Amino acid sequence: MDTANLNIGIKEMATYFANQMKINLGAKVKRKTYRTNWKNGKPLNTRIKSIRANHIASGNLLKSIKVVKGVRGGYGVTMWDYGKYVNEGRDKGKGIPVLAMQRWIQNKGLRPRNLSSGEFKKNTKNSRKAMAFCMNRKIKYFGIEAFPFIEISRKTSVWKYDQVIAKLGKMDLQKEFGVVLKIKR
Repeated sequence: MDTANLNIGIKEMATYFANQMKINLGAKVKRKTYRTNWKNGKPLNTRIKSIRANHIASGNLLKSIKVVKGVRGGYGVTMWDYGKYVNEGRDKGKGIPVLAMQRWIQNKGLRPRNLSSGEFKKNTKNSRKAMAFCMNRKIKYFGIEAFPFIEISRKTSVWKYDQVIAKLGKMDLQKEFGVVLKIKR
């Protein structure tokens, strides 16, 4: 059966879905930040603050979101695997691979700060290692809050394209069978 009209609609919807994912990652939303003082690996006190920020750290996840043609026709959206962790969050008790964390710190150009003077220290291998340890300890203790950007984008896309896809499918069926179809909702 010829589904040319339907395929055009599905490709358009997949493109819209991918764009919505990028928009949602870049949108400033309410998030929590934790400032914690530690002693012997346990938090002494924690200040939780709400901020408005996006979910873009390096921009790599955003760049990895692409529309792809399926093997049996149709279209889908791909992205790097760690999009799952942004979408679902990370449970308490689980850290992040230390080498990946150190690489991210280096790519972002983050530098440790001397707490007494407030001056920045040099970005050396040891300082990145120490920062990765501190960040990982916080992640292991508090986890990472989920941001369901995939589900938000899916709902928006389905809401916008539900009727369009139904009409295009109806056109293809009418063309194939030469009959007028009435679709009830």
